[in-house]
Amino acid sequence: FSDIHWTLLAAISYQESHWDPKAISKTGVRGLMMLTQATAKEVGISRRTDPKQSILGGSIYFKRLLERFPNSIDRQDRLWMAITAYNLGFSYLIEARKLAQENNLNPDTWEDVSKSLVLLIDSSQDNLMKRRINEALDYVHKIQLYYQNNQTYNKNILYHLQF
Repeated sequence: FSDIHWTLLAAISYQESHWDPKAISKTGVRGLMMLTQATAKEVGISRRTDPKQSILGGSIYFKRLLERFPNSIDRQDRLWMAITAYNLGFSYLIEARKLAQENNLNPDTWEDVSKSLVLLIDSSQDNLMKRRINEALDYVHKIQLYYQNNQTYNKNILYHLQF
């Protein structure tokens, strides 16, 4: 998983569980990476609350989500879409990308896909769906801030170590 930076996995884990390996959500997802039973089984994880297994399972699952998006999409945009799918579900991203295309937006950019998710909120009568999409957008925003701040911090450390 060398192509997925550890700080990104740390940011996802923090947003999922606040780094509590015994975390359990209202819907029954568990562990640092908040895996469902089905996802844990799919990625070969037997103990979702074991930190090593949870991180391994979450990273495998995230990588699989990332690979479901076409390589023609810029890597950074694919990252944000995969993070959204990790939290919200892949089907919402498919729907948002279709909606982007229908509204003459670019289905291959995170900026336009996130606008389409907002359009889904505005057009829906389902309050649970509206809340889940809002939570997912907030989730991605927080991960972006954490990841980008950490990347800046790491670059500053490297700069200072060179002298």
